[in-house]
Amino acid sequence: MQIPLNLINDFASITGIGALCLLGIFLIVDGKEPNLFPTIEFYAKTKTWALVAIVPVFAISYVVGLFSVVIIEPIGNFLFSQFHSEIIESENLAMISFFDSEILKQEFIRLNKEKELLYGSTLAFLLIGLGGLSETRNLPNLKKIILLGVFCAAIVSLSSLYVATQKRLKSNEIVLAAQKVETSNFNIYLERKIEEKKELLKLDTSYTTRE
Repeated sequence: MQIPLNLINDFASITGIGALCLLGIFLIVDGKEPNLFPTIEFYAKTKTWALVAIVPVFAISYVVGLFSVVIIEPIGNFLFSQFHSEIIESENLAMISFFDSEILKQEFIRLNKEKELLYGSTLAFLLIGLGGLSETRNLPNLKKIILLGVFCAAIVSLSSLYVATQKRLKSNEIVLAAQKVETSNFNIYLERKIEEKKELLKLDTSYTTRE
């Protein structure tokens, strides 16, 4: 049984975000406990580590990546609702499956995947920034470089949240536009039915008059 490529891409993306979050958490803890890194480095050199730890680390990274998306998404939704009044409720998103255009479907799915990854990246880079601040105790000679890295991580974190909100806006616009098209098509359908009934009534009246 072949695993779909899109599922592999989704797993890899979420796992990557989880790995960044774990890196940030590791840096935060290492800043408080300087002996942590040498201990992990010692065990990482053993063959047992490679056999026992590799699968759990991937699994934990994936779960942490999912949590990072779930934690930040409500914040993104709140910010979105402050600037845009037309909000698509979650139950209305099901209508995307009824779109006639396959391009619209794929674009909507792509925007939502990118939005989730950016939400996760927001928390990941925030944790890395906090980890950098924590490491200044252990590396006082590199304090300026670390602070520069922390500043860059903060910029990337805020930028990820902003871009994710823009992705949400675009997907929202797709659904709103599709709703308008569906409403317009339905109105045209009703008008045609009304015209057909009028024509039938005319024919029926004409036939009755002849009799």
